[in-house]
Amino acid sequence: MASDLWHHVLVTLDGTDISIYLNGELKNQAAYAPPATDNGRPFWIGARRDNYGFMDGQVDEVAIWSRVLTADERAELFALGRGKYYDFS
Repeated sequence: MASDLWHHVLVTLDGTDISIYLNGELKNQAAYAPPATDNGRPFWIGARRDNYGFMDGQVDEVAIWSRVLTADERAELFALGRGKYYDFS
Protein backbone atom coordinates (compact mmCIF):
# COMPACT_ATOMS: atom_id res chain seq x y z
CA MET A 1 0.00 0.00 0.00
CA ALA A 2 1.15 3.52 -0.70
CA SER A 3 2.38 5.12 2.49
CA ASP A 4 1.20 8.62 1.61
CA LEU A 5 -2.49 7.77 1.10
CA TRP A 6 -5.47 7.24 3.39
CA HIS A 7 -7.12 3.83 3.23
CA HIS A 8 -10.55 2.70 4.37
CA VAL A 9 -10.33 -0.43 6.52
CA LEU A 10 -13.45 -2.22 7.74
CA VAL A 11 -13.49 -5.40 9.83
CA THR A 12 -16.64 -7.42 10.54
CA LEU A 13 -17.11 -10.21 13.03
CA ASP A 14 -20.37 -12.14 12.95
CA GLY A 15 -19.49 -14.58 15.74
CA THR A 16 -18.34 -17.22 13.25
CA ASP A 17 -16.23 -15.44 10.63
CA ILE A 18 -14.00 -12.39 10.60
CA SER A 19 -13.79 -10.41 7.35
CA ILE A 20 -11.37 -7.64 6.42
CA TYR A 21 -12.20 -5.08 3.73
CA LEU A 22 -9.67 -2.62 2.29
CA ASN A 23 -10.99 0.31 0.28
CA GLY A 24 -14.34 -1.42 -0.15
CA GLU A 25 -12.92 -4.77 -1.34
CA LEU A 26 -12.98 -7.99 0.67
CA LYS A 27 -9.32 -8.92 1.24
CA ASN A 28 -9.52 -11.77 3.73
CA GLN A 29 -12.12 -13.89 5.49
CA ALA A 30 -11.48 -16.65 7.99
CA ALA A 31 -13.14 -18.59 10.75
CA TYR A 32 -12.93 -16.63 13.99
CA ALA A 33 -11.37 -18.25 17.03
CA PRO A 34 -11.52 -16.06 20.12
CA PRO A 35 -8.27 -15.82 22.05
CA ALA A 36 -7.90 -18.25 24.94
CA THR A 37 -7.33 -15.31 27.26
CA ASP A 38 -6.88 -11.60 26.93
CA ASN A 39 -4.21 -11.58 29.66
CA GLY A 40 -5.78 -8.40 31.00
CA ARG A 41 -4.83 -6.49 27.86
CA PRO A 42 -7.09 -3.66 26.70
CA PHE A 43 -8.64 -3.40 23.25
CA TRP A 44 -6.25 -1.55 20.92
CA ILE A 45 -6.67 -0.08 17.46
CA GLY A 46 -3.39 0.28 15.61
CA ALA A 47 -1.47 -2.24 17.72
CA ARG A 48 -0.99 -5.98 17.50
CA ARG A 49 -2.36 -8.13 20.28
CA ASP A 50 0.81 -10.25 20.36
CA ASN A 51 3.00 -7.28 21.40
CA TYR A 52 4.72 -6.81 18.04
CA GLY A 53 4.21 -3.08 18.33
CA PHE A 54 2.17 -0.31 16.85
CA MET A 55 1.41 0.44 13.23
CA ASP A 56 3.41 3.19 11.54
CA GLY A 57 0.66 5.56 10.51
CA GLN A 58 -2.40 7.44 11.65
CA VAL A 59 -5.90 6.28 12.56
CA ASP A 60 -8.87 8.54 12.02
CA GLU A 61 -12.65 8.28 12.42
CA VAL A 62 -13.02 4.96 14.21
CA ALA A 63 -16.52 3.54 14.63
CA ILE A 64 -17.74 0.34 16.27
CA TRP A 65 -21.19 -1.16 15.71
CA SER A 66 -22.94 -3.81 17.76
CA ARG A 67 -23.96 -5.74 14.66
CA VAL A 68 -22.52 -6.73 11.30
CA LEU A 69 -23.14 -4.10 8.63
CA THR A 70 -25.01 -5.03 5.48
CA ALA A 71 -23.26 -4.98 2.10
CA ASP A 72 -25.09 -1.74 1.24
CA GLU A 73 -24.00 -0.11 4.52
CA ARG A 74 -20.37 -1.15 3.98
CA ALA A 75 -20.42 0.20 0.43
CA GLU A 76 -21.98 3.48 1.55
CA LEU A 77 -19.40 3.99 4.29
CA PHE A 78 -16.59 3.53 1.79
CA ALA A 79 -18.29 5.75 -0.80
CA LEU A 80 -18.62 8.64 1.68
CA GLY A 81 -14.88 9.18 1.28
CA ARG A 82 -14.61 11.66 4.12
CA GLY A 83 -15.46 12.03 7.77
CA LYS A 84 -19.21 12.18 7.68
CA TYR A 85 -21.43 10.90 10.47
CA TYR A 86 -23.47 7.94 9.31
CA ASP A 87 -26.73 7.21 11.12
CA PHE A 88 -27.78 3.57 10.69
CA SER A 89 -31.10 4.03 12.48
